[in-house]
Amino acid sequence: MRIPSLAILFAALLAVCNLSQAAFSQSTDPHNVHLGRNERGEVVSADYSGSGGLRAARLHDYPQLESLYVSYGLTLTADDIAYLATVEQLKSIEVGFAGASGEEVKIEADLAPLAKLKRLKWVHLSKEQMQDDDLKFVAALPELEYLEFRGDTNPWGEKGPVVTDRSVDYLSRASTLKHLLICNAAHLSDKFVEQITRGVPGLEHLDVDSPDLTDESLRLLATRCQNLNWLDLSSGQITDDGVRHLANAKNLEMLWLRSAALTGSCVESVAGLKKLRHLELTVPTVDQRGVETLAALPKLEILALRRPPLTDEQFARFRNHPSLESAFLNGSQLTEKETLATIAALPLLKYISFYGNERLEGVVGKVLAQRSQQPSVERE
Repeated sequence: MRIPSLAILFAALLAVCNLSQAAFSQSTDPHNVHLGRNERGEVVSADYSGSGGLRAARLHDYPQLESLYVSYGLTLTADDIAYLATVEQLKSIEVGFAGASGEEVKIEADLAPLAKLKRLKWVHLSKEQMQDDDLKFVAALPELEYLEFRGDTNPWGEKGPVVTDRSVDYLSRASTLKHLLICNAAHLSDKFVEQITRGVPGLEHLDVDSPDLTDESLRLLATRCQNLNWLDLSSGQITDDGVRHLANAKNLEMLWLRSAALTGSCVESVAGLKKLRHLELTVPTVDQRGVETLAALPKLEILALRRPPLTDEQFARFRNHPSLESAFLNGSQLTEKETLATIAALPLLKYISFYGNERLEGVVGKVLAQRSQQPSVERE
């Protein structure tokens, strides 16, 4: 579902680089490099948006540099990659923006030299014409924890190089990997998941959308990845049987599953996942028992249940929930009086959207806005 991930991922990046947001000050050098400094005035991050080449940016002048961002739309040459591979203190590199089409970087070189960056923990790669062998360097990174890339960067409807199951020959050797996010991954299948779960059993976070993933992928993840706490999958072949496998993934905190094949029956499978904080299920209907199951999840903070229209009685089951902060629900059958009564009994609720009932959403939005002006409720 990719909703509040930006804040989470940014927090993770700060942890990886051991930086403090409050400690940054910004400056720009003559080579279109924006520099971030810590409280001691040391340059710890660089944002490159120039055209003179990375070598001209003189990154070696900053011995404490840990994080580099290369702006999308640029072109990196073989010399750029060769020079980048010598900045060995880097812990984080972000090339382009993997979350949106058209925000890639053109790279006119093999990425193999990047294998020299042994301290890398975070790699975010959005490269034009991305293909399997572009990921070969990943296998040589002994401390890599976070990897995000676009599997298909071809313009809509056009054919060209893509990332396939063969890429897992490299990725499965990155044994320290914890977070793997692949946008536009239409050419990955259960074979990819089979090998990545075998090679990287410590995986904690997987985000993949591919029509070829089936229930077998969920079984493999639940069986092999005991530390799995964040799963975001989209495939029309995922069914209720697959969700039942996830009942064994007791450490799941974030579960986002999108499939037209899911039914309300799968809701019962999450009953034992007491650590769940974020949940999205694209089920068309949900019965009273299913709603009670969801309302009983003690740590649930975000719920996305956009398709099934809830009744007043069902929505009321969430009253006095100890953690719910945001909800994305079908409110086409809800009435204003009962809805406001439920909202009043959800002290931590900050945001809610009601699909199919914009008027009610507006009324509730005003109530929540007024509530936000009052002293916040502290969790025990």
